[in-house]
Amino acid sequence: MFELFLVSIIWGFSFVIIKGKLTGLDPFFLAFVRLFIGSLVFLPFFKIKFFKYLSREIIFIGVIQYGLMYIFYINSFQYLQVSQLALMTIFTPLFVYVLGEFFEKKFSVFLLMIVALNILSSSILIDIRVPGKLKGIILIQLSNICFAFGQTYYKYKLSKKIPKGVKQHQVYSVIYFISAIATLPFLLMKSKILLNMDLSSTQVIYLIYLGIVPTGLGFYFWNKGAVKVSHTFLAIANNLKIPSALIFSILLLKEEINLSAISIFLLVFSLSVIFLTFKKYTNLSENNLELRS
Repeated sequence: MFELFLVSIIWGFSFVIIKGKLTGLDPFFLAFVRLFIGSLVFLPFFKIKFFKYLSREIIFIGVIQYGLMYIFYINSFQYLQVSQLALMTIFTPLFVYVLGEFFEKKFSVFLLMIVALNILSSSILIDIRVPGKLKGIILIQLSNICFAFGQTYYKYKLSKKIPKGVKQHQVYSVIYFISAIATLPFLLMKSKILLNMDLSSTQVIYLIYLGIVPTGLGFYFWNKGAVKVSHTFLAIANNLKIPSALIFSILLLKEEINLSAISIFLLVFSLSVIFLTFKKYTNLSENNLELRS
């Protein structure tokens, strides 16, 4: 659970870095570099035999959750502000919940209402006076779907097939390698742009940071945390990056945000977490009583 909170804050800050410090760089270049550097973080653990055990699952997650997700996500920065981008991720919890129900083959209207309430509370953050930018919205929603699929697929499929003795970080060494390869064809299509690209030393530092922390370590710890919680809690946790991104956009990019709306969102989120935590321990207590009887 701690991993999900920490990574959400880190991702909130990365919104601001991309928009404020790396504006003008080719989106395909940014996607490839982040994933390539992320793969270098886990390179010491790389062994091709991990791919042999989990080839289909690793390809799905590497290509969809990271490769395609980054392509859609970074391209959307061309059309939306940081606050708009963050707000457009409000539907990720719904995608996570629906996919989680699909993998678990069960459905709970009550838990769905909890997730829906969080989505509704997030939607009050949107300033309806801002004109909609359809292309950016479509790109960020495609990114949300890819990210939701990857984390639920990892939770229900890949994590359960990891052979005994193989650690999650070892599997991730192959996942990042595959994801970097998935973005390479898009990068090669922009070869002319790359030849004319001029990076400052500051931009290089930010790229290295994004590749190591939010990408390499961030996504690893997010999926590691996703395995430990219910898909309902995971769905709600996906919204935590929204207020953190908005707060950073206020402090660093001077964007105007409705702070009272953020407060309402945080209140609903906190109450939902408290309820789900209470429900989890209540269920555990009931199971223990049944075992004792």
